[in-house]
Amino acid sequence: MITVKVLDKETRRFTDGQKAARIDRLCAEKENVLWVDVASPTAEDFRVLAEEFHFHPLALEDCQHSHQRPKVEEYHGY
Repeated sequence: MITVKVLDKETRRFTDGQKAARIDRLCAEKENVLWVDVASPTAEDFRVLAEEFHFHPLALEDCQHSHQRPKVEEYHGY
């Protein structure tokens, strides 16, 4: 499940109710601060994350497997 919150600069609180499919548009507005919480992601959630954040497929593959060691990898173009 993906939960998206956007910071309301006037109230200084995060607002609920944003759809994950809008992440790319919300990120395009430089003044926005987003909090994206991913809990028990499904295959569809991983697809949405890949589409919205343009994550490298190998990075997402690592996330789908339990017990991955912490690591840093460089991908061409990322």
